Amino acid sequence: VLVFVVAFYVVANRVQGHVDSYAFDATKLGQPIYTSEQDSARDRAALATRFVIPLVANGRVYVGTRNEVEVYGLLK
Repeated sequence: VLVFVVAFYVVANRVQGHVDSYAFDATKLGQPIYTSEQDSARDRAALATRFVIPLVANGRVYVGTRNEVEVYGLLK
């Protein structure tokens, strides 16, 4: 079981920067098994928006950003 977390930063009541995504093993939450910054050239999401709720469907994680939808899943 995985736990997927989306993080963004708010400065002066405005969302700043990119969405950071993390995946954790649900039995060991101390260390992420994946972050979108591990290979930021490939995985960094677009600019953040508030109240982002990741959607999990068909083995993929969908994350809304300001002007696109990011899709995370296994590399083939």
